[in-house]
Amino acid sequence: MTRLPILAFHSVGDTPLPEGLAHLTASPELFERCMQWLARQGYTSLTLGEVHAWLAGDKDIPPKSLCLLFDDGYLDNWCFAHPILAKYDLTATVLITPEFVRPDNTISLTLANVEAGEISRNNLPGPGFLSWEELRAMKASGHWDIQSHFQTHTWLPISDRVIGYHNPQSKHYWMAWNANPEEKPFWMSKSLSNLNENIPWGTPIYENARSQIATAVHPNPNRTKHLVEFVEHNGGESFFSLSNWESILRAEDETRDWESNAQETSEERRQRILWECQESKRLIESNIPNHSVSFLAWPGGEWDATCQEIAVGPGIYTATRTTRRKAMQRGDDPSIIHCGFFGQKAETITGTTFIPSLLFRGWVLHLGGNIYGRFLIFLGNRLRDLVGFLRRPR
Repeated sequence: MTRLPILAFHSVGDTPLPEGLAHLTASPELFERCMQWLARQGYTSLTLGEVHAWLAGDKDIPPKSLCLLFDDGYLDNWCFAHPILAKYDLTATVLITPEFVRPDNTISLTLANVEAGEISRNNLPGPGFLSWEELRAMKASGHWDIQSHFQTHTWLPISDRVIGYHNPQSKHYWMAWNANPEEKPFWMSKSLSNLNENIPWGTPIYENARSQIATAVHPNPNRTKHLVEFVEHNGGESFFSLSNWESILRAEDETRDWESNAQETSEERRQRILWECQESKRLIESNIPNHSVSFLAWPGGEWDATCQEIAVGPGIYTATRTTRRKAMQRGDDPSIIHCGFFGQKAETITGTTFIPSLLFRGWVLHLGGNIYGRFLIFLGNRLRDLVGFLRRPR
């Protein structure tokens, strides 16, 4: 085998993820349809360790091989995806961010309990994150490997440019994460209003970037204090009922010549990234006995040369993973592993599992070097567009 398909999922469940993340959720029916096809075609699923060994020329793999990944560590990976993987004797790697792992020791019920008649499917948990106990159970099952997805998976302000002001309709939930990191495992169970209450109204929202590629700035506390107090003195939350509240607040902001936000030095940035790499690995290995963490998936697939040098150079990780949809071939640089997504959003657009499963098959075949895959991708995309057009409200 000379080319290897590597495909990533996020969430598999009955209830889509909240707050603009619904496109990351595949239905259990779609996921099973994809896994059933892999099993019928005789595919072998590999860990990232096996992928790396193959890329480096240290290991041969079966002719029909692929690697399945799950980003972020959502609870439904255990409740819905796990029983389906086990049913078809396939394996996957879940890439987790320790700050999002639930600190309790509970193990949620799964589709297997539903099929055994022990619980109604409606009583399975909704969106959330995995606990350490569930991760240990997944590892022990033999169907999952567990690797790193950085420590914080957040965004940081990067300049003085204000792109908005915190208000009851804000959806910059990373600001709530940064203010209260201990609450991150539970944020999906909270309403938008509950999340927004964690940040004072009127707080400037600065231009931002994912933490691993950011050269972060420390917001000027005097500017924040002034704007927050201005909102408080003008009615607090009710201030935002004014139709022109933003222009009023921006005008107030621009009455002062604010001192620039303090920017971290290149060495401070290096130390921050180094800590995120090391701490994620440490926490996963300390919470999952006899387990080695050797791979890191960059959040959002975003990285730069500094990130890569810090993660792989000192030997913290063997390799990192990006989201560049590119076929991996033997002899490629084994320290950078690329993966792709297959277009599961087509399920929401078309209301069917057939078209996204067609796209899944197409990408598996295409990334594996089969020219028929490109035809399936073309067909799936055209069908998605046609059915999506016909389903639009008239």
